[in-house]
This record gives sequence, structure tokens and C-alpha cells, in this order.
Amino acid sequence: MTFSDSQRFTARDDLVVEAIDDQIVILDLHGDRCFGLNAQGVLLWQRIRQDAPSVAELIELLEQTYAIDAERARTDLLAFLSALQSAGLLLEHNQTL
Repeated sequence: MTFSDSQRFTARDDLVVEAIDDQIVILDLHGDRCFGLNAQGVLLWQRIRQDAPSVAELIELLEQTYAIDAERARTDLLAFLSALQSAGLLLEHNQTL
């Protein structure tokens, strides 16, 4: 999947999200699936749920938080977004459920 820097995403409202230690578990009751996020995924997920940031803003967040270069941040973010979007957990910001 390809994403533009200006694209914005939000999380579906009907997901059950539980924090366990420094991880998050997301339950999709409609799809009978469970997803676990590591620390980097937790950071991104919380920001997405907070204010639907752009892809560029999420890349910058990863760069600043983990002191990584833009290319690595972009690669990590796009893999994260692709996985969550393929699983149906994210919506483009202007979409409705």
C-alpha cells in the first residue's frame, strides 16, 4: 500500500483496547481477532486515536522519540499503517464507519 504524507487516519470506534504493561491489545469483536502492539506501536496508536495526525506528523514523531532517521521512520510507519489498515482497524480520517 502507498500512503501520502498528508493522509490522515483514525482508529475505528468499536474496537476494545486494553493496556497490558507497556503494550496494548486491540480486540476486534466483529472480526474475532486480537492484535498486540509493542512500544512503538503503542506510541503511534495513541497518537492516531488522539487527533488523527498526518503520515508526515507520525514520521516526525518516530524520528524524535526514537532518534532514528526519516527513512527508517517512514519504513516502520508504513509497515504499521499497512498492517492495521489491512486488518480493518484504521479508517482514513474523512471516512465514517
